[in-house]
Amino acid sequence: MLKKIKQSWGSLRVIWNSSVFYIQLIQFGTILILGYDQSIRARIYNIFGVEISLIGFLILIFIFLIAFMIFEHKISIPNINRYSSTVFYNSGPFKGEFEKLHAEIEALNTKIAELQR
Repeated sequence: MLKKIKQSWGSLRVIWNSSVFYIQLIQFGTILILGYDQSIRARIYNIFGVEISLIGFLILIFIFLIAFMIFEHKISIPNINRYSSTVFYNSGPFKGEFEKLHAEIEALNTKIAELQR
C-alpha cells in the first residue's frame, strides 16, 4: 500500500513538473498583455520616447525568450548534466563497480600496449 502511494506521489510530481511549463506560459502571456496595456507601454514611451505596439512588444519578448532558451541550451543544461553526472559517479550506488571497470580497462590498455610493442 505504501509503495503504491509513493509511486502515485512520484507520478503526480513528474506530471505536475511537466505541465507547470504550460501553466507558466499562460500566466506569463496574460501578465504581459495586461501589464503592457496598464503600465509597460507608458514606461517604454517615457524612457525611450518610442511608442511600441502590442505586436511589437510581444515580438520583442519572444526574441528575449529565444535568447534565454539558447543560453539555457548552450550553457546551463550542459553544466547541470556535468554536475549531475559527477554527483552520481561520486556518490551513486555503482561507484565501486565503476572503479572496478576502470581498473579492468586500464589493465586491458596496458596489455594492448605491450602486445603492440
